[in-house]
Amino acid sequence: MDLDAALSPVLEALVPHALSDVSLRSLLRELSLLLRSPAKSSAHLQTILQVYKDQLPSTIENNASWQKLENLLLPLCSLKKNDDITKYLSVFQSMLSPGLPSPDGRNQRYSYQGPNRNLNSPFNPTISPNRAHSVYSESFENFDRYSDKRSLPSVYKDNRTINNTITLRELSDQYYRNMVPQDVMLRYAAYTLVATTSDMFPMDFNVIQIPSNIPNSDSAMLHLIFEAGLLYQSLNLIVNQHKSSNISPIKKALIIHLSKELRKYTAFINNLTISNNLTSLKALYIELFEYVSVLRIYFQFMEHFEATSGDMYLSEFHSWKSHGDLLVSRVATELFDCLLSLYFEYLFNWLVAAKVESTFNDFFIKVQDNHDEKINIIPVTLISEKLPHFLDGEMGNKIYIIGKTYIFLTKYCKELEKSNEFAKKYSVIYSNLLHNGISNELFNTINQQYDEILQITHTLLCEKFHYKNMLYALKDFLLMGKSDLIEILTKKAIDLLMSPATTIQGYRLTSSLQEAVQQSSINHWINQTDKNFIINGLDARVLDMGHGSVGWDIFTLDYNMEPPLSLVLNVNREGGKKEYLRIFNFLWRFKKNAYFFNDEMLRSNELLKMLSKIRVGNPLAKDILTKLSKFCILRSKLHQFNSMMESYCLNFIIEKEFNTLESKLNSTENDIILLGNKFSESDTTTPIQKPMKDILHLTVDSERNNNGNQVIRRTNSKTLLNIDELDNAHNTFLHSVRSHKLLLANSDSNIGTYSGNPYPISLMIIMETVFKFIEFYSKLNDISEKVLIQLNLADTGNLGDLLTQFTSASLSTVQEYKRFNHQLYVFCKDLKSDDEDDLRVLSRMLR
Repeated sequence: MDLDAALSPVLEALVPHALSDVSLRSLLRELSLLLRSPAKSSAHLQTILQVYKDQLPSTIENNASWQKLENLLLPLCSLKKNDDITKYLSVFQSMLSPGLPSPDGRNQRYSYQGPNRNLNSPFNPTISPNRAHSVYSESFENFDRYSDKRSLPSVYKDNRTINNTITLRELSDQYYRNMVPQDVMLRYAAYTLVATTSDMFPMDFNVIQIPSNIPNSDSAMLHLIFEAGLLYQSLNLIVNQHKSSNISPIKKALIIHLSKELRKYTAFINNLTISNNLTSLKALYIELFEYVSVLRIYFQFMEHFEATSGDMYLSEFHSWKSHGDLLVSRVATELFDCLLSLYFEYLFNWLVAAKVESTFNDFFIKVQDNHDEKINIIPVTLISEKLPHFLDGEMGNKIYIIGKTYIFLTKYCKELEKSNEFAKKYSVIYSNLLHNGISNELFNTINQQYDEILQITHTLLCEKFHYKNMLYALKDFLLMGKSDLIEILTKKAIDLLMSPATTIQGYRLTSSLQEAVQQSSINHWINQTDKNFIINGLDARVLDMGHGSVGWDIFTLDYNMEPPLSLVLNVNREGGKKEYLRIFNFLWRFKKNAYFFNDEMLRSNELLKMLSKIRVGNPLAKDILTKLSKFCILRSKLHQFNSMMESYCLNFIIEKEFNTLESKLNSTENDIILLGNKFSESDTTTPIQKPMKDILHLTVDSERNNNGNQVIRRTNSKTLLNIDELDNAHNTFLHSVRSHKLLLANSDSNIGTYSGNPYPISLMIIMETVFKFIEFYSKLNDISEKVLIQLNLADTGNLGDLLTQFTSASLSTVQEYKRFNHQLYVFCKDLKSDDEDDLRVLSRMLR
């Protein structure tokens, strides 16, 4: 037998009953440790017992009990083996059996004393009959500790002194006589379930008081039942707070639906109370179980009512519709269907009339109220975060574009008749779809409406507002696609370009521009079917560059574009980046240098022709002729660099990106291929057709032509670009041009490896050097003209000074050429070390 098991009954019998169970267990542990210790002593034993003696009053009975325990345990301090100690305690334990003498020598019988020993104290079967009773057992350890004691009466079942006629009910009823009956609890619980306080269950907000004279089992059941009352109280408070507040229609509908559900719950409780079918708290809980779950779900949804918008509720309910719990799914479906009709009203108003009114920020499209009319944009915004879960991003964008395009057609294109017909047609269709809810038919209708409004817009832009022709015109006007316009304009306005900025008059620039248009290759834009709609937007103006500038520095071409084209073509939009202006000013540097190169070349050719006539017999004329010829070679090299850079920018940057833009705009046009002895109509010189990368997006129609060859017509199935995509495609074109490494100054990706400067900065430095070379070269031509005049007049008086000036200008010109040559060498090394193939090719071209 274990030492603790042998010691425990002894302590139960000898320790005074007034000692608490906790202290008794503590005493058992300390004595067990002492008896197991090899260093145990009587002094140590007396010390332990004294600690627990002090916990009880010093009475004759208590002192006698402690003395008996000490007399019993003192001999054990001399025993070394635990087995001997256990046997000793076992022997003493057997003495506690009936008929054996007690430790104090008196012959007593052990008798079982049941709960009737103290009728006023609550009965607890886990407490030993020999111990003081407590209201509750302190832990399940009591069952093990007292199991032997509880079994002692059954050992002596033949003992006739034990009363076996007392029933368990008779033993327990006396402890429950002060407890509240369940029928009384049921009567008062009905009030609590509808959040009404009562005498038995006083109720405050989120607090219900349960009386102390209710058994633990009933109290636990009431905790479960009263959860419905607390949930009802919280939900009813939310309804009362917001039923008259200024909230969105969707949230108002949610409050109304919740109010109806709470009224149903109240009616259910009333009917349950009147029926008198409830006999116990368990039966009440079974009846309430589903309502408790439903109220939990509503409380979960309504817990953050103020911080949750109507569209968030709609998305949340849509997600919970597919919940695995059928009850959750049913409640979420009811709420979703309740709110969906209001959201459909927002949706259909936008689709047929582009109206977003009284949505309280519950819709994913927002109209800007304080819109600046100077900024040419349609003041509507798609908020992708507010898209409900039943609409994916693509469908939400189509809905947004439909309404936005409707605004574009009515407000900016003034197509009221077409727009009204379009709106009436789809208003009827959507009104018939209201009862279907979220369905494929709804999405198919939105797709059909989207395709139709894009077709209307595309036809209108191209036929009435000449959209595609405008793109070509912008490239020809502002991006120098037709370079002869700039050359003619420069000749016409050279006096203005050479004048100080403060003296330039705008009307004279406009007059020069009109003459240049009429004499250049863009004169075909005049008197066309568009009634000069395109050409009339072209304008010339000067920039505000400050004091000291000349016409060359401040001149620029501009284009005045009005809505609706200004909404899809960002030319110089208010608040925009004015990319066309930046690109034009960059190319204008090449045109400026080219003009002076051509002008000085003509002068040089004329001088060389005149000098060659008088060089015979005139060493001075021959010397100047030789030097000018050499300088002409240097000039041609710089001119060649200027022309190559201009050509590269026009053809490999602007034209390349413009072709990409064209391919986006023409993605719906048919491609025709003839199978037989002929090849593609688009490229009759190519014997082998290149594979089509977008073959998966094509539909194929086959037919026979007049020659019997099979014709396969491949039509791209992509839809037309909407107004946002048109605007983005054009902006992407401008951005791609401006972000080229040769044009983008503020970037870390185009820093030269050897120069340490960005490519545009290096290029600007070279262009400045080229212009200085032209200035010194022009001075050489001026001096040479004077020398030629002196030679023709046979006047040698000023030739010395002229020759000195010619020599000085020659040295400066050579110095600028050397500087250019070095700068070009470093620039080419930078380009050669770049990771782009096009720039490496450019470096070889420039060298």
